[in-house]
Amino acid sequence: MDRKKVPAKWQDPIRKCHDKLSSLKKITELSDPDMKSLLSKENVTYFDGKKIFAFLEKTTESPVKNMFGQYNSPLLKEWNALLKAWERDNIYLAESSRYLVQYTTHECPAMKKSIIAMEKQISDANRRWTFYIATDSQLLYLWRLSNSFQSCRITITLHTIRT
Repeated sequence: MDRKKVPAKWQDPIRKCHDKLSSLKKITELSDPDMKSLLSKENVTYFDGKKIFAFLEKTTESPVKNMFGQYNSPLLKEWNALLKAWERDNIYLAESSRYLVQYTTHECPAMKKSIIAMEKQISDANRRWTFYIATDSQLLYLWRLSNSFQSCRITITLHTIRT
C-alpha cells in the first residue's frame, strides 16, 4: 500500500472474492485428491485458485473459447472471473502479504515454542532412558549375585544334611 500498488480499501474486494469463491466451492467437483484438498482448505488464496483453474482447463471442462476469447464452459467462466477479480487492483498481493505477516508474527513463534517443548521432552525421555538402563544393569548384577549366593546356600545345606 505504501507504493500505491494496492488501493487503500482493499478489504472490500477481498470479501467479494471470498463470497464468490464460497459459491464456486459448492458447484466445483474435482476428481484429483490434491485439487480436492486445495479446494477444501479454509483459506483458498489466489495462487490456489490459479492451480485449480489450470487443472479445470486440462480436465473434463473443455477449454473451448469463443471468438472473443471467453470460455464457453460456465464453470471456467466463473473461475476466470474470480481470478480477474483478484488480479484487479492487485488485490491478491494485499491478501498474500496479510497471510505472510500473520505467519511471521503468530505462526512461526508458536512453532518455535512447540519445537523447544518437544526438544525438552526428548531430552527428558533420553535422561529417563539412561537412568532405567543403568538401573536395569544394576538390578541384573544384583540378581546374578543373589542367584550365586542361593546356589552356594543350597550346596551348603545339601552338604550339611548329608554329613
